[in-house]
Amino acid sequence: MILSYGDCMLSIAIFGATGSIGVSACDVVRRYKERFYVKSFVFGKNVKKAETLIDEFKPKYVGCINRDDALYLKRKFSFIEKVFIGDEIPYLAEYTDYDIFLSAISGSAGLRSSLNALKSSKRVALANKETMVMAGELFNNLAQENGVKILPVDSEHSAIFQVLEGEKNDAIKKIILTASGGPFFLRPKEEFGSITVKDALKHPNWSMGKKITIDSASMANKGLELIEAVHLFGVLFILKALFILWLNLKITL
Repeated sequence: MILSYGDCMLSIAIFGATGSIGVSACDVVRRYKERFYVKSFVFGKNVKKAETLIDEFKPKYVGCINRDDALYLKRKFSFIEKVFIGDEIPYLAEYTDYDIFLSAISGSAGLRSSLNALKSSKRVALANKETMVMAGELFNNLAQENGVKILPVDSEHSAIFQVLEGEKNDAIKKIILTASGGPFFLRPKEEFGSITVKDALKHPNWSMGKKITIDSASMANKGLELIEAVHLFGVLFILKALFILWLNLKITL
């Protein structure tokens, strides 16, 4: 079992705890209280949701962007030993040992925390694709040096990871990354010139932030996921697929 340490409970650091991935992680902990506990909890601006989750899971360490929010939570919950504010958050990633570090802070803001976690974690559950896009080779090298196992969390990459467990990379002939289709999947090509930003922000399946919704509509997000797959699975031939995707987008535009 990937998450088995015998009968020991596993400590988890959840960075990005009030986002969709973080909330799902909290749900797993809620269902398996005898196996997991939250040691560190980092969120952005949603203090109301954070307050509820902190009250439930009682982490020792909390990080958030806003100083007033951090001080309020520290005063309210006596079990919080230390708070990390703003630029201090990446240091929380290496402040104490974790069995599992969940990197779910969106965008480039999650890179420093992900890198620091390699010094203090036994496993890094990676939901922050930007870490691999910006510093995949560095991240992999540091993980190997520190004996840290990387667990992809995003749905497509997690599925690939599970399929490849126990297999050798040289046996891979093709990796297929699925796409939901986005708002323009069935729109005729001749109508693309009239697409507006408002149209692109209407994703038919998911409710996401504006940037990732636009990236999804333009298929740019799949390009990022291809780069992520290259570094996660060590399959450089996917770069050929990335080039083909880029060429198709250029021709379309």
